[in-house]
Amino acid sequence: MKNGFFITFEGVVEAGKSTQLNLLKKHLLQKGFDVVDINLGENLDKLSDRSELFYKLADFAKQVDNIIVPALNSGKVVLCENYTESFVAHLAYGKGMNLTDIQLLNDIAVDDRKPDLTFVFDINEKICSKRTKNGFGDDKKNNEFFNNVRFGYFDLAKQNFGRMKIIDGEQSVENIFKLVVEEFEKNIKQNDIKFSVVMPTFNRAYCIENAINSLLAQTYQNFELIISDDGSSDGTEDLIKTRYKTELSNGIIKYFKSDKNEGQSSARNKALKLVSGDWIAYLDSDNMMWKNFLYEFKMAIFANPQVKCLYSKFHFERNGQSLECSHAFDYKQLQEANFIDMGTFVHHISLLEKYGNFDTSLKSLEDWDLILRYTKENEPYFIDKMLLEYVISSDRVSSNGYYNESLEKIRAKQ
Repeated sequence: MKNGFFITFEGVVEAGKSTQLNLLKKHLLQKGFDVVDINLGENLDKLSDRSELFYKLADFAKQVDNIIVPALNSGKVVLCENYTESFVAHLAYGKGMNLTDIQLLNDIAVDDRKPDLTFVFDINEKICSKRTKNGFGDDKKNNEFFNNVRFGYFDLAKQNFGRMKIIDGEQSVENIFKLVVEEFEKNIKQNDIKFSVVMPTFNRAYCIENAINSLLAQTYQNFELIISDDGSSDGTEDLIKTRYKTELSNGIIKYFKSDKNEGQSSARNKALKLVSGDWIAYLDSDNMMWKNFLYEFKMAIFANPQVKCLYSKFHFERNGQSLECSHAFDYKQLQEANFIDMGTFVHHISLLEKYGNFDTSLKSLEDWDLILRYTKENEPYFIDKMLLEYVISSDRVSSNGYYNESLEKIRAKQ
């Protein structure tokens, strides 16, 4: 499956965004890349702040749906000037509108479509005034607005460390462009990260489509799904082969069925023999990945090359309560009780080769056992975001009556 690359150009007025975008576009075309460029920085000074807010949200949604996503899905490089960070810096930091509200509306408008790389070109108000046709002069109001927006970019860059690169815009055009090309050539390697997603299933025809579709809808598309059917008798096989003919034929989905039911650990282990990606994720057939699951893990992997395993928060509902689960890593706490759901745990294939697969002697808690083994010598990177919807089903293995027996076996290993 093709995976494009999305680059945004941000910064205050006259920081050099257009110049660098056009230079990079020319460079990439010469290198043989398919490139689409777009500018979302329409001047809306005559509108009220509220009118500007909703006008821009509608425009973002339109451009993402009609231009950005189709281009990325066809493998093109998208260069965009003034994307979401510009919007947030301008309205929230510059004009004082509620930051949380704007970021939430922003994410909805762009359907959580985040860039792979963002350049922020930084200049001070004196340089900006010189480059601006009319200049700021001694206008304190304009200078205050400018500095608030500038601070906003710095703050957003801290929140998105790794993706957002702040570049000194006071350098020569040639020096800045050299940095832009270097960052592009380094960051385009993100697309080499391939996930193999393992999905065991047994008689889950009633819900497996939701799980599969949540993976197919990911904003990052370099993955394969390996479905290990542990002897289902409810029509799962027919459903998969009918609904997902295209994905099966092009290799995005691999499906196989065992002759008899041997348990979740066995089903996962069989799937693990077929993985082709360097990074392995797990999706139970009744859970659902949030749209940016693979994107967030990809970005964390790329920014932390020493890391061999990662996990995130997950969300579920119980007795009408909405709950957010998991926290920063602590191995001693993990030994006491598992706080990492298997559906949020991603690891490099080298850990499978070094520490082995799932223990088939455990009829429950086999995920906890594997996570304990993998993280004992390899502290995982914690992504402090909710990225999985955990669904509590009556047929979950953890409810099968083997809990106490498996707990004793795990305690004995420690």
